[in-house]
Amino acid sequence: MDVQATSVNPIDYRLRNGEMKGLLPGGFPRVPGYDVAGIIADAAADSPFSVSERVMAFLDSSRGGASADFAVSAIDATAKIPNEMSF
Repeated sequence: MDVQATSVNPIDYRLRNGEMKGLLPGGFPRVPGYDVAGIIADAAADSPFSVSERVMAFLDSSRGGASADFAVSAIDATAKIPNEMSF
């Protein structure tokens, strides 16, 4: 998804301080952020989401990455955003 908005939570602060370094796989540095909203940039043919749909998601807790320009989210952790709702 093309990231349009994200949030900073206490876990992001702790990650940035290095407090979680020994607990998370994948090592550091890492892109922080788990809560994200954006626009579908690419999707598999059998996906319930289509390119250009507005969505929000909670990213995989072992990877994060909501503060990047693009993020990957699991289908079961992603939901459509109504057009009336801002990012």
